Amino acid sequence: KNKSINWSIFDRNLIEKVIEDHHLPGTLNDYFSEDKKSKFTSMINELFGVHPPLWTILQKTSSTILNLAQVGYVVIVGRGGNIITAKLKNCLHIRLTGNLEDRIIHVENHYSIGRKEAIEFIKKEDINRKNYIFTNFRKQIDDPSLYHLIINTSLVSYEETAGIIGKLAINRFPEIFDI
Repeated sequence: KNKSINWSIFDRNLIEKVIEDHHLPGTLNDYFSEDKKSKFTSMINELFGVHPPLWTILQKTSSTILNLAQVGYVVIVGRGGNIITAKLKNCLHIRLTGNLEDRIIHVENHYSIGRKEAIEFIKKEDINRKNYIFTNFRKQIDDPSLYHLIINTSLVSYEETAGIIGKLAINRFPEIFDI
């Protein structure tokens, strides 16, 4: 048992890890976005060698996520990490959700933007995430069967949420915690 486990979090920086792991040029960073690119634009970019085929990008991202999860002690946010690691026994798949008003306030504060921009940001992010999961995995992002736990952070405080997730992790994987 190890008292000082160092955990790593991969969210927006996951793409940097994919580029590093697969020795890809940093200029590809934009092509890893969850934004839906038009099929025509993607085809032209692939044809002229601007970026590898989108399927290759998905494969490389999935490979990095699997490698990270197999090593352990990581938190992977987004990119279908819960779907990619669904068969691994050392994972917990958690979805955090909240009502729109609470999300707007959070985005306003986190990004220092106005209400209108926050609403547009949330709408765009929600659509991009939903489309990314459906397009690449043929799953619905809000399907409860894809998660061990779903927490509504509008009804459960962040402190309580952390406690619930922590207790679940300790109960599920007592061998990695010094209890």
